[in-house]
Amino acid sequence: MEKGKKKKKWWRLSSLFGAVKKHLKRSSNPVQGEVELQQEQEQSEGVKNQNQCKDRCSDDYTVRHNLVSDQLCEGGFDAEATRLKDDPELGSPQRLPEEKDLNILSTADAAEGNDQERKVMEKEKKKKKWNQKEQKARCSDDFISSHYQLGDLLGEGGFGSVYEARRLEDDLKVAVKYVNKTETYRPSLYIPGYQQHVPLEIALTILANKGPRVPEIIQLLDWKDYSDHFVMILECPSPCETLEDFVGRQGGRLNESLARRVMMQVTKAANVCCQRQVFHRDIKLSNLLINNQTLEVKLIDFGCGDILRTTVYMSYSGTATYVPPEFHIKGKYHGKPATVWSLGVLLFKIVAGYYPGFLDLHMLKLHLWSTTGLSNECCRLLRALLQIKPKNRIQLEEILSHKWFTVLNATT
Repeated sequence: MEKGKKKKKWWRLSSLFGAVKKHLKRSSNPVQGEVELQQEQEQSEGVKNQNQCKDRCSDDYTVRHNLVSDQLCEGGFDAEATRLKDDPELGSPQRLPEEKDLNILSTADAAEGNDQERKVMEKEKKKKKWNQKEQKARCSDDFISSHYQLGDLLGEGGFGSVYEARRLEDDLKVAVKYVNKTETYRPSLYIPGYQQHVPLEIALTILANKGPRVPEIIQLLDWKDYSDHFVMILECPSPCETLEDFVGRQGGRLNESLARRVMMQVTKAANVCCQRQVFHRDIKLSNLLINNQTLEVKLIDFGCGDILRTTVYMSYSGTATYVPPEFHIKGKYHGKPATVWSLGVLLFKIVAGYYPGFLDLHMLKLHLWSTTGLSNECCRLLRALLQIKPKNRIQLEEILSHKWFTVLNATT
């Protein structure tokens, strides 16, 4: 005990002697002393900043996991949120990062920010390049100028634009869609009766319209393929707007009677597409046109689609809000069950006014979910459509036979 006290006392005397020695040295050489003092202060400040950095990284780490929970509860299945939640390298929300993790986290955050900025810049650069190509194509396209008179821009996206136009021979109102091809990805498909491969979006639209005409599917009137882009001439129902705009004008949700009328047409379109071996893969509000007078609905835009097959798909090209949960869980999915899931998300959105979240799906599973103005049959259909396990979902062919579509006294 006495030995420990002596050692502690000796350490204090040694520290005091060192401090006196430094003071005398700085007094004899003020400039050198000032430099050494500044270096010590900077070193002390660096240690303080490092401790603050640890605290910030710890807080940021916890916020990341809290954000995952919020996204799952409020925004449905989000791909990035699910990745964070299931990533074994991130551990649990309670585990704070160790000192060796700090540089990794800060470097990763900086890299992520730079990567996002780079992607945005590349996207804008490509969009500008595509717009220039499109403008050049429109000006030099004898096929369009000799048969159609272009009008106003109806919409545009990352790969092209859609214009209103008039067919010169009969003054028919049409939509002209320009789609730019990328340098690395130019999907095409061979269709019997055509001499060469056809761009995939055109091929899928042709196949979806093959057979008796279905008014719920947009009709392709003509098309032209070029080396760096292709043009589609589509029917242009008038007056019409996207279902997204229509629902927005109704206050964000539809009454059950109107929702039934819309879903009956959308389900029929999806069913016919699958019968004709077309997997649309992007059935959503903005890919549905509705005539606000007759309430006729048309499925448009097969740009994210593929040929329907019985084997699994390992990648998803569509809208994140409609991604089936099996793709998040296992990284693969089948076409028909994924279509059923997207119809469930669509119905939920138009009758509830928001997209289904984790809590909504759990309540549906327990037969406890409902909202004002919805009948029990509507809730039962939602539960049948939004089953987490694909094998438990209602079959696509059975949806229109559900009681919700046949009941006469549903709540409106």
